[in-house]
Amino acid sequence: MPIHLPIYLRGGVYTLHTRINGKQVKRSLRTDNRHVATIRAIHLLESLAMPPIPDFNDLLKAAQNGKKYELDLARGIAKADGPEDHKRMMQAIRAMPKPLTATTQSTAPAKTTSTLTLAGLKEKFFSLRDHLTEATRIDYSTNVAEFDALFPSLTLDKITDDVITSYIEKLKSGGNSGKTVDKKVSCVRSMFNFAIKQKLYSGTNPASDRRLAPKSKGSAGQKPFLENDLKSIFDRDEFTKFGQNFPAAHLVIRLGLITGMRVSSAAGLSEGQLKTTIDKTHYIDIDDDKTPSGRRDVPIPKALHQELKTFLVAHNSFGFTQRKGKGYSDEIRKLFDKYLASIGYSGKKLSYHSFRKTFNDLMKRKKISLEMRSEFLGHKVEGVNAEVYSKLFSVDELGKDITPIQEKLLKDLNL
Repeated sequence: MPIHLPIYLRGGVYTLHTRINGKQVKRSLRTDNRHVATIRAIHLLESLAMPPIPDFNDLLKAAQNGKKYELDLARGIAKADGPEDHKRMMQAIRAMPKPLTATTQSTAPAKTTSTLTLAGLKEKFFSLRDHLTEATRIDYSTNVAEFDALFPSLTLDKITDDVITSYIEKLKSGGNSGKTVDKKVSCVRSMFNFAIKQKLYSGTNPASDRRLAPKSKGSAGQKPFLENDLKSIFDRDEFTKFGQNFPAAHLVIRLGLITGMRVSSAAGLSEGQLKTTIDKTHYIDIDDDKTPSGRRDVPIPKALHQELKTFLVAHNSFGFTQRKGKGYSDEIRKLFDKYLASIGYSGKKLSYHSFRKTFNDLMKRKKISLEMRSEFLGHKVEGVNAEVYSKLFSVDELGKDITPIQEKLLKDLNL
């Protein structure tokens, strides 16, 4: 049987209009949705229909006029004579004014005073996060030193929102771009997050939500090489000549193209990292990389494996100079950018790092699973419990599915 409620639409908002105990009741339901209005009207009618709680003074007078219950809170005495008397006593208890307690006062925790400075926090940050790369350590140390020079000896509880605002303004007025300022502030933000997580600081993070530069959308930055790009860039006499003039860079670029290895891992390769399994899978043992997931075994074709081994045995290394904390990226980038510019491909956001996206796209088109692609490229496989205990695929399994793709790509590009 449908329920007809006294609700009406007035000026685009539903209103409850009725009479209760002879009194007119009109209440706005604050919605233009009929279903929401119905639910709110039911709850409102229930509350209006509830009998009011008796006033404590009225109950006290009733008790003094012959009621039998006894209530003495000071001595902890509560007595009643029969069910009706007990009911009146409970009404009296509910009607009594509530005493003020500590829970009715503000419970916001006081911010503890800290003796830890940002420089001191940095040392704890480094000691507990021993997986940080040298480049990351250098960046953090440089940023903290700059912060301390601007705001000497401030403890964490003294680094307020206003201090961070002043820090941003000083960085900007010093000629830093918005992107650079964001990077420096993110260093401070990361360390405050660490301090909060490790219970070294009890306040809020003053460096949160301070981005100046617009956040990049999607995978803006390096683009993957398209197949026609690859053909135009590598299958030509100029790249052969490039290999004659720069044989080490030529090898590193070809290696990056078919493995997606990061430039520092490829350019810093040693002869001892070139290995072969019992089942004759040729691979590279990457023992140092930007992330823990990046430390992996990467299969490569036998011919390139032998070419790399011959070069490294003869020269001991590729001969690139490692920039402190920054790896080998500068030298390779400059050589590759110069080559791209010489053939008209400058300014197209194509770089060595683009090889990772390029080969990932190629494997995806060849129906290689996400898990296998992730392990091959050194990406973390989210939500895979086996990651903690072991690799999902052996290097032989990776080689069986991926090495044919590598060989075909090299062949198609005459590399």
